[in-house]
Amino acid sequence: MDYCNLCLELFKELCHSLENPTLCKIYEDYATGVISGEAPLHYAIKVAGWNNFIKARKRLIERGILQDEK
Repeated sequence: MDYCNLCLELFKELCHSLENPTLCKIYEDYATGVISGEAPLHYAIKVAGWNNFIKARKRLIERGILQDEK
């Protein structure tokens, strides 16, 4: 399976934090290889909204999955 681990963690975070069925479907489909590429990321950000994306990004930094760019 060829996927971006960071994207997978982001989809997972958005799914669990927002409990949005569309975001959970993106996470599930990405994890199983049904969808791939960067289009799911763009769509997930659109569905979640920029503020929720930023919050999820901060949680990934807190968990040590993503490094802060400061």
